[in-house]
Amino acid sequence: MKYNLVTGSTGVLGSELVKSLLKINPNLIILKRASSDLSRLIGIKDQFISYNVEDGLSSIFVDHDIETVFHLATAYGRKGESKEDIILSNVNFPSEVLKFSILNDVKNFINFDTSLPGNLNHYASSKKKFRNILESSSSNSSINIFTCN
Repeated sequence: MKYNLVTGSTGVLGSELVKSLLKINPNLIILKRASSDLSRLIGIKDQFISYNVEDGLSSIFVDHDIETVFHLATAYGRKGESKEDIILSNVNFPSEVLKFSILNDVKNFINFDTSLPGNLNHYASSKKKFRNILESSSSNSSINIFTCN
């Protein structure tokens, strides 16, 4: 059974993507922070498998045959996050998800990016750093990488 994995599933865009994906493929896994607000997913919480980031990534990829990762998780800096927190959320975390995706033969990695110039703020700069990581990974692995701005 093939699964889709969505990071950032409790945000505005992520929750709408979850609702749409469930109509296409009911085998859906969401990856969220333990403290995430699930209010945008009320009424469908029993239709997907949920994992907390804090519990690690290994078991998600070992226990499920993931075909596509939709990466929407991000930190904008709007909630007073430090530069280090933004880098952890926007560079380190997605790099780990990508690493596990490559190691476990995930077919597609779809990254939701920003169209902001990389020198605008810490958020935009961190998104650009991860985009560079994706570009180098696409030439060194068989995973299909797509970026949406």
